Parts: sequence; C-alpha cells; structure tokens
Amino acid sequence: MITAGAEMQVLVATKPVAFRKQADGLAAIVQAALGADPFCGTVYVFRSKRMDRVKLLWWDGTCQSALTGIGASRNAARDRFLTKPTNRLRDRAVAPLRGPRNEGLHMPTTGPMAGLMPILLLLASNVFMTFAWYGHLKFKEQPLLVVILASWGIALIEYCLAVPANRYGHAIYSAAELKTIQEVVTLVVFAVFSWVVLKEPLGWSHAVGFALIASGAAVVFMGRG
Repeated sequence: MITAGAEMQVLVATKPVAFRKQADGLAAIVQAALGADPFCGTVYVFRSKRMDRVKLLWWDGTCQSALTGIGASRNAARDRFLTKPTNRLRDRAVAPLRGPRNEGLHMPTTGPMAGLMPILLLLASNVFMTFAWYGHLKFKEQPLLVVILASWGIALIEYCLAVPANRYGHAIYSAAELKTIQEVVTLVVFAVFSWVVLKEPLGWSHAVGFALIASGAAVVFMGRG
C-alpha cells in the first residue's frame, strides 16, 4: 500500500512504456528522461500502449524495500486515481515525465527503435573511435603531438555519440549489456577499417577469435528477461 504523505508528488508519463519493464527499467527511464531520482519518494505513473494498464514506481524509503512496479487494470486505475482522489493528492502537481532539461534530446522508449537507436549511436561512435585510435597509422610521418591532438578532436565526436547512447540505452539495456554491445560493434567496425583503410585483411584466426567473443556476447543476452 502507498501511503500519501504531505509532501508526496505524483508524476504521470505522457507517453506509454514497454510493460515488460520491471522496476529497474522504469527507474532507468526516470533517470534518463527526467534526470530525477527514482528513490526520492515520488510516485511515477506509467501506462501501457493500449491504455488498459498502469504501473506505479515508488520507493518507501526503508532499507528493506526496493523499487516496485505495480500493475493495475483499467477499472482499477479509474477507481483509484480518477473518480476518488484523496484530498492530499487532489492538489498535487502532476507533470509529464519528460522535463524541459531534455528538450531536443528525446529518444524513443517503446517500439523497435527504442532498442535500435542506442546500437546505431554506438556504431557511429565506434567509427570515430576507430579513426581516432588507428587512423594515424596511415600518417606515421606526422609529429606525435599533432597526431595526439587530431585524435583527441576526433574522439570528442565519439563521446558526443557514445554518452547519449549509453544514457538513453540504459532505459532498455543493463550496463553490462551496453558494454557487450559496445565490444561487438567495436570488433565489426575495426574489421572493416583494417581491411578498407589500413589494407590489412584479417585472417582466419582473427575471425575465430571474434566469433568466440560474439558467442560470449550471446551468453550475456541469454539471461535477459
């Protein structure tokens, strides 16, 4: 049971979320989309795409309790939240989950693009990372300081892509899964770069090694709920 305190706030998401998400996934959305603390005692309300269910995310402040997602039917949501609000909740501010601090940085949190966009951003960031780390091998006659500064500038673009990929991707994937995606993408990008730019085709031993790493990545995602 959620007991409404005098300072309790209720924030309602204006867009649906994937209802397979549990408490940790919803908490990640709160952090990424709003920049808020999911452990602050605020009640965050999420709805399904069909608008027939809601989930509440709330932490009661005790060491024994964790963030808990609570599902309810359409009728339960109507009876509890719309027709009979308590006096303490009636005048509370209800705001969309997407705050002004993230304007212009909206990322999809539902549908196939929600899982694909972080991967595309990581792919783009890895292209710049590979050029920053290995592109200078084509210009060995250049002074080392010049190469370092040039690589630093290229790496800045990499960070501008990788940081949003991980921040918004964490609403879909765990940190370990994001790291795994990063490593697999890095190998793919490097293999193409080595062949096309450095003119150093990879041999069968490289292919086997990369395949084993990819197999390890598959194991990581086998435990995905």
